[in-house]
Amino acid sequence: MAKQERSRRTYELVLDAAAAEFVRFGYSDASLTQVVERTGLTKGALYGHFSSKQELAMALRRHLEAVVEELLGEVGRRPGRGLVELGEFICSVAARVTADVRLQAALRLADEEFRAGGKPSVLLERVRETSRELLREAQGAGRLDGALPLEPFADLTVALLFGAYHTSGELSGEELLRRVRNMWDVLAGLAAKAAG
Repeated sequence: MAKQERSRRTYELVLDAAAAEFVRFGYSDASLTQVVERTGLTKGALYGHFSSKQELAMALRRHLEAVVEELLGEVGRRPGRGLVELGEFICSVAARVTADVRLQAALRLADEEFRAGGKPSVLLERVRETSRELLREAQGAGRLDGALPLEPFADLTVALLFGAYHTSGELSGEELLRRVRNMWDVLAGLAAKAAG
């Protein structure tokens, strides 16, 4: 195996192990020693890629930003935009969060940062913005009652998605996604009923 490929694999292994550590313990209680133990590598191998816990957290933030752009790109490629597309977007975010430990870690770190007086996570903000945009387009196309308050509805989509994730406990990814889909169906049904 080429040296560059081994280096990339080590980088990925360390990042995944750090993500699991951050998900479980948060930033302040995460231990680089535990990251080393999770990987089976030496401390030198870890420090060869990441000089500090802060550097690991920054790599996870960059991952979060890349995932947000990817998810938003998928929304932009979908034809017709409205409640159905918003539901698909919310479910795709839920599926990605449940399947991606790096994303879970980035969200935990962003949540800790927000609680300490920082800004909300880029994913939370972009889900809210995308919800408003899709709802506005649905109203403009006459597929949704123009009297539906967009801001509270967009806030509900964010609360649905992230509330389900944060209260999921030991649920499997499939169970969490099912829960998000069921809650979305209720919310979309109420919106449709209000329009009718």
